[in-house]
Amino acid sequence: IGISDVREGVRLDVLSDRMNGQWRFVGVAGAGAGMSSIVEQAEILTKSDLRPDVAIIGLTPLHFIDVEKLRQGDTVVAQNISAKDRVKGALREAAWIVRRRSDISSWLDSVLLDVRAALLPAPGKADLGSPAHSPWRPLLRTLGAEHYPPDVLKTSLEKLRASGGGQTETYLKGDGIKAAGALIKDLEQRQMRVILVEMPQHSWLRAELPANIGNVIMARLKRESGIADLEVLDYSDSIADGGFIDLVHLNTSGGEDFSRNLAMALSRRALSVHPKNPVMNRSE
Repeated sequence: IGISDVREGVRLDVLSDRMNGQWRFVGVAGAGAGMSSIVEQAEILTKSDLRPDVAIIGLTPLHFIDVEKLRQGDTVVAQNISAKDRVKGALREAAWIVRRRSDISSWLDSVLLDVRAALLPAPGKADLGSPAHSPWRPLLRTLGAEHYPPDVLKTSLEKLRASGGGQTETYLKGDGIKAAGALIKDLEQRQMRVILVEMPQHSWLRAELPANIGNVIMARLKRESGIADLEVLDYSDSIADGGFIDLVHLNTSGGEDFSRNLAMALSRRALSVHPKNPVMNRSE
């Protein structure tokens, strides 16, 4: 579960292969900002009867900055951008159809399959499904690049500084901790074992964040959720800068490396169902 850093970074096929196909992974991640977006993505679990054995939530400290503060940072940096750069930015925004072609293609596949199913009922109840309909399909990657130019990363750091990203209180004052704690508690009450993963971060980003902020946030989450032994896997410094598109999104090699590392950690833990659930035969 997560937003774009999880969407771009997690390779479900690598996880499944490395765990010998004994577990099936559903990717619940899309565009968004802040913890509220992660809670929204998780509604497929909190507002349905779907009950996976394990819920893995991908997080970074940035998710705990109030979205309004992030917007303030955007505004401050935008005021210092030259007219030439403003024009370039406007052109990039106008080209959204190119950048989002994967999303559009998936949407068209889904719509056309719905039309086909309505007009041509499958004889003998043949399966008309496709990857667009399958919950097991790979997470869509929409950024369409392996590396962004250094100037893009530097601008992101300027926005972070303008948002108060260098101060510990920025991450603890908003509603993010409380929202995340409530989500974790909700999932646990639904008999899911929750594992938190601190996602990889570019070295430039780690240098800007307050010292030890990841551990501070995770300690608060344990307190807020009421789960003292909440499992946390820290991959914040696990991927070299060459594995990033920007400060938080992994490219192809970075995503594959991270997914292999995550699969190894999950295998070592011999993933089991929630203690309150009966043991299930995973081959069924």
